[in-house]
Amino acid sequence: MKLGTPIAAVSETLATWDIAVEEEGSRLTWRFHGDHDRDQILPFLKAISEAGLEIRDLRTVESSLEDIFLDLVKGSRHRQAHRRAHVRDVEVDPHVAARLVQNQPC
Repeated sequence: MKLGTPIAAVSETLATWDIAVEEEGSRLTWRFHGDHDRDQILPFLKAISEAGLEIRDLRTVESSLEDIFLDLVKGSRHRQAHRRAHVRDVEVDPHVAARLVQNQPC
């Protein structure tokens, strides 16, 4: 998400959300894992609001099964090159990806 005003660091109240501060504090990235964390989206946005942060733009990106498969097969070197070529804001939990590849429910 793009912020209206850049921040230097994540406040203590937001530290539990595993937020990455990027682009010199003007962008925050929170990676969540599909249906497993879907019920946490509204509490997360509420925490952002309660921290006094203004959201200027919000974007979600969902990894495709191809992305998950490539992550599993190619390793970290390919992941970095693939992510540079295809912008991604969401990483998939390796345990969830393994279950998808094995055709097991998440």
